[in-house]
Amino acid sequence: MVTMNIICLFILVLILPSTKQFDLETCRSPLGIETGKILDSAFSSSSHAGLNSTASKARIRSETNGWCPLNKISTTTYEYIQIDVVNLTVITLIELQGRFSQQPNEHYADSFRIEYRRDNQQKWIKYKDFSGQYILSGNANSHIPTIRDILPSLVAKQIRIIPIVTTVKPKYICMRLELYGCLYE
Repeated sequence: MVTMNIICLFILVLILPSTKQFDLETCRSPLGIETGKILDSAFSSSSHAGLNSTASKARIRSETNGWCPLNKISTTTYEYIQIDVVNLTVITLIELQGRFSQQPNEHYADSFRIEYRRDNQQKWIKYKDFSGQYILSGNANSHIPTIRDILPSLVAKQIRIIPIVTTVKPKYICMRLELYGCLYE
């Protein structure tokens, strides 16, 4: 494992000078889901449970249900929320939150995975982190937002967030989110 990390670091040192340069420390700005800069028309989903839980309701810290898929999430479902950020964008962080409610609830994604693509003609790419994991940890409850680093960061025009359950028991989830990063120039 250590040898593989050293090889990867060596390759990065050789490749980075010839690729586009980004200061990933400053490429961490909200892309505009919360503020509405990303328009409602940029959101789509595999399904939604009702008019109050469509994909465009998934704005972090909003007092809405968020996006809630029609079906319970199980080990065999494929439900997703999709965001079209229009331009090629470096995505470095994702912030997740569950369903808004005055009462405690279990409607949140404790795990998720990401798919992305750089243009509409390309097949979806399954994101995996530096350790080779496809499944990322999500929220521990519905009300406290959780921020996750996207390491390595990804470059995309479209991104799908796919909620995952890691237990046998299916559950309803809802999701509110924000993406962070910067334009790929």
